[in-house]
Amino acid sequence: RYQVAIWHGRDLDVTLCGADGPRCRLRGHRGNVSGIRFFPLGDRVVTWGRDGFANVWDTASCDMLVQRSHSLAVSDLRILPQSDRIASCSDDASCAVWDAGSGEEVGAFSMSMARFVEPIPGGSRLLIWGISDRASVWQPGIEEAVCSLTGRHTLIINVAETFPAGDKVVT
Repeated sequence: RYQVAIWHGRDLDVTLCGADGPRCRLRGHRGNVSGIRFFPLGDRVVTWGRDGFANVWDTASCDMLVQRSHSLAVSDLRILPQSDRIASCSDDASCAVWDAGSGEEVGAFSMSMARFVEPIPGGSRLLIWGISDRASVWQPGIEEAVCSLTGRHTLIINVAETFPAGDKVVT
């Protein structure tokens, strides 16, 4: 059994496919779908888009379970390891961690030009960066960065990664 999601960047919906071919369409975005991620068990999928919404869907019924909004386009989203939480960043320079089952926010962080988020292995901290020369490590529940990496780039940070142990960051 396998599942595949098909969409084009201009589409407002996503087609879920299984071993037998197309199964259903996930309809609920009012703007272009920017991305999709499957939950580890394959029972749910989350989509996000230019309309400012992140939607959690049941892959068996294709029903929308949760809809979470930002004030502008959702630029990046990650399902956090070993939890039922999602981290999302928006073009409004905000990042939030929220419960995938209820949509309730459990933490929020704002950083000028923040657009991307990556879980740091071995804990609940997140690496956040964007279209600036700054990257920050954020611990949900704390409103300020645990640490910020600035002054090392002359323009913008395009990519940031953590080492597998979570003890180092490369930008």
